[in-house]
Amino acid sequence: MSEEFCLLTLLVPESLGEEVLDILLLTESVQQFTSTALFAHGVGLDRLDAQEQVLGRARRVQVQALLSGAVGQEILARLRARFAGAGLHYWIQALPAAGEI
Repeated sequence: MSEEFCLLTLLVPESLGEEVLDILLLTESVQQFTSTALFAHGVGLDRLDAQEQVLGRARRVQVQALLSGAVGQEILARLRARFAGAGLHYWIQALPAAGEI
């Protein structure tokens, strides 16, 4: 039976981006991930600074990591413990296959 993979996507407030990236870089079971600066829409107004409120978008860092399902849950548990209430958003997608060609 083949290993089950997931894609963990995080939307991280810009001010916490480096700290989240450091956690992933120091986690041996995280082999590879990407990060991108972007604007997120639909974020609660209470979390936006004045400029973001006017523009209707929030600066975020999006992180995507290809992980085994168990590692995805492990990473989420670590992030919940460290960043509770910090406004990180996430989703996990099951991937039927992943690899390198």
